[in-house]
Amino acid sequence: MDPFYDRYFPHDTDATVAFYHAVEACLPEAGAILDLGCGDHRALARYRTAKRQVWGADFAAHPRLEHAEFFRTLSPDGAIPFPNGAFDVVAALWVVEHVAEPAAFLAEVARVLRPGGCFVALTADARHYITWGSRLLQGLPHAVTQRIVQRLYGRPPDDTHPTRFRLNTPAQIDRAAATTGLRRTKLRRFANPNYLSFFEPLRRVAIVTDWLLEKYVPGWGRIYFVATLEKMTGVEPLTRAA
Repeated sequence: MDPFYDRYFPHDTDATVAFYHAVEACLPEAGAILDLGCGDHRALARYRTAKRQVWGADFAAHPRLEHAEFFRTLSPDGAIPFPNGAFDVVAALWVVEHVAEPAAFLAEVARVLRPGGCFVALTADARHYITWGSRLLQGLPHAVTQRIVQRLYGRPPDDTHPTRFRLNTPAQIDRAAATTGLRRTKLRRFANPNYLSFFEPLRRVAIVTDWLLEKYVPGWGRIYFVATLEKMTGVEPLTRAA
């Protein structure tokens, strides 16, 4: 980050780096990984080997999709187009904040995981004040939100999607996972003020604000977290209704 940030959060690392470390901790030498909500399908390509498949799935093919031969389209209801137990790891990078039906989403994840397999997700904590600001943006027409995000962050409009924040606290995850055969095994939080990087004085105010929140309400001053859930053996998740 920078010396000012390090003064307040000297032990934090980048949340995206931590996400990859969590995925790597679950990787088999041989097997299969699913990048769920893969976007352009680049994020996990580094893990493809002669013995390890890396697949991607999303609701539509991204305009800049790579590795199209390893991409499949999700059903409109979110059903994953792979058989039961197909994957050792399911990973979701900036995805679960968009999930409308958390229990159904995790049930599908559990269905395609083998027993002992892992689901790893990087997302924003719904309790952080920035996520509340994001909720306010959802009251605008989505095209307007896309233009605002593009203006502030340079993100292409097709990479900005409506957010719901229904699977974005430890309690929400545990409730949604309760009947799916998944169990949360790890969760690590990370501070990052770069959501206000478009205006440096405001970014510095956010660093101090996050530090104060962490001091007095631990967990509320770190906007991101990486969660790992494991599929328990001998527990069959509830499936979607036909």
